[in-house]
Amino acid sequence: MTLSWEWKTDALVANADNRDRDREDAPLRVLVAFDGDVATLPDAERKRFSRAKKLAGRDLPYAVLIYMWTDHVPVGTLIPSAHTSQVKMLAVASGAAGLGRWQSVRRNLADDYRKAYGAEPGPVLAVAVMTDTDNTGGTAQGSYHGIHIDCEGG
Repeated sequence: MTLSWEWKTDALVANADNRDRDREDAPLRVLVAFDGDVATLPDAERKRFSRAKKLAGRDLPYAVLIYMWTDHVPVGTLIPSAHTSQVKMLAVASGAAGLGRWQSVRRNLADDYRKAYGAEPGPVLAVAVMTDTDNTGGTAQGSYHGIHIDCEGG
């Protein structure tokens, strides 16, 4: 199963670094939410899921894989979320090369999930986009186009 899209941004987020929970921002992110069995998670994660369900009024995805454009780590770097073990960020673009131009990305979801979580992925629940500067207080603009899941491709 492959996920492909195009994205574009004119600038990186100043002072952002996704390895630091207080500077966890990116101009471009594509998020993929997966289903799974929460009962298999450690107790602390199950409690976190339970609290989140009480607040949100619904179940959260079992796992989220975030593809991002960053400027501090090389492409291919996997960054675990500082907030939960069930969110992993994968740098698929890094640095200023390509700013201001549409960039095409194609990812094998199963391969990336296995790299991130060491297990087979559950069904895809949702795909979302996110241009994010809440931690740094900066500004960013991102454009996304042609998000497509190919269930036959690999």
